[in-house]
Amino acid sequence: MRPFAALLALPLLAAPLTADPPAKATAAELARLTGPWKAVRVHVGKKGVDLAALEWSFRFEADRWSMVSPEGKAAGKMRHDLKARPHRMDLVGAKSTLFATYRLDKGRLLLCWWGKAEQRQGELDPLRQKPPGVLLEMVRPKDDGPVLDARR
Repeated sequence: MRPFAALLALPLLAAPLTADPPAKATAAELARLTGPWKAVRVHVGKKGVDLAALEWSFRFEADRWSMVSPEGKAAGKMRHDLKARPHRMDLVGAKSTLFATYRLDKGRLLLCWWGKAEQRQGELDPLRQKPPGVLLEMVRPKDDGPVLDARR
């Protein structure tokens, strides 16, 4: 019985654990994504459309996301995979999950998603994707300014 008691005491004598590096990396990535993003172009396969008149935006806060699109609004939780290149995220909503791949470079976010996990690819070029995903090119809004459009 005495050796068993010694084994129980070992964890109490061990040095404190350091923070998990992947958790730090995920926190840093979440900080880079945090805030509003406005879509300036959408691609599906060979078709690309500039989004001057349509509202399509994302907002990331901690492990949450929200989206405003021409079809309506959606929100939910995010799961990240920073080991994959390019990085991956699952956008888990109330009714469905978007399986996304993304790249974030100096105020520009490329976010591409598919409706099924097995369709997700590491390719962000819509002309090389099979099947093609929905690729949004997004930038940080320059000014949230007054809303002049009564539809919002």
